[in-house]
Amino acid sequence: VMEHFRDASFSKSDKNIEAMNPEGWEMARNWTRSENLYIYGYIGTGKTFMALAALRKAFVAGLDVAETTARQFVKTSDLFRDSDNLFNAWKHADVLLLDDIDKAHWNLDRIDALWELMNTRMSAGRRTIITGNVSLRDMAITMRERTGDKEDGLCNTSRADAAMDRLKPIKQIELLGKSLRK
Repeated sequence: VMEHFRDASFSKSDKNIEAMNPEGWEMARNWTRSENLYIYGYIGTGKTFMALAALRKAFVAGLDVAETTARQFVKTSDLFRDSDNLFNAWKHADVLLLDDIDKAHWNLDRIDALWELMNTRMSAGRRTIITGNVSLRDMAITMRERTGDKEDGLCNTSRADAAMDRLKPIKQIELLGKSLRK
């Protein structure tokens, strides 16, 4: 089980990275979990650290939290589907971090699993933090392009649209600037 959030906190954030996007960092610090959070921007701009710090804040407040990468999510959904304890833990955590949503290879079955996860979370009022390098709009377009049958040209985008719609209400934070990774 990943627990990278334990080492992250807003007090430990890099002030140079924060200076590039002060409004975004302020929004993340003040996130009240009344809506989901989508953090996106270029590689190395602090998205994952920001998300982990927000997750840690929820944990310190006494909430049950979980974290995974999108790649781990699709591997888990491919292997175990409904019977896996990890998948169920992601469904039932008060706050879930799904990191790097654009790094997974999405197909129809994986989008169905994402819909199932997001629908369960939305129905229970649980919140999700998602990070990615692309905007939520562009991620939705990518998911739509990967649904349907390419051989006969049919494309049913309703599953991708439904999965993304389960993220509402959502606050989006765009982190601008170049990579500050050392």
